Amino acid sequence: MRNDSGVEFYHTYNINRLFQPIGFTNLKIPHYPLLTYWYDKFDMGDIENARERNATLLESILNDTGESTNGIKGSILQQSHDHPTIEELMHRDKWFRDLCEGRWARYGYPSRSEAELACVRELVYQGFTDAEINEVMMRCGIGKWPTAGNRYRELTIMKAREWVASRRW
Repeated sequence: MRNDSGVEFYHTYNINRLFQPIGFTNLKIPHYPLLTYWYDKFDMGDIENARERNATLLESILNDTGESTNGIKGSILQQSHDHPTIEELMHRDKWFRDLCEGRWARYGYPSRSEAELACVRELVYQGFTDAEINEVMMRCGIGKWPTAGNRYRELTIMKAREWVASRRW
């Protein structure tokens, strides 16, 4: 399949420049970390889909003006899941909008971490993927997410998923 994909592979002995282990966040594009993971089975349709999404990602990055929309810097995600958009969620939920715009203290959260966990729980509950959550939180006005390490982000998402799963019927 490697030959059929038409992908040119770069060969080097310096893998530190090019390689990040699967499961870790790819940080090659500043301000746009991407979660990585393996698929057990894929075909040429999956490769074409990935190419289309990469083209969308590249176009969005190159055309990003950095302007703020409802407290969250412009989105680059092409949503493929059945959940509300961030704009819809912020429009219908003042609490969520306030958190995303950095007004978390008014709700009694003792720290930015607690406020971010609450925000991530809502995103999990709404059906967002880890990559979508990470993108939203990188632009969230609470402000800890972009400066915190990958471990903090992964643990926060994991805790939120566990919390939501324990409360679903």
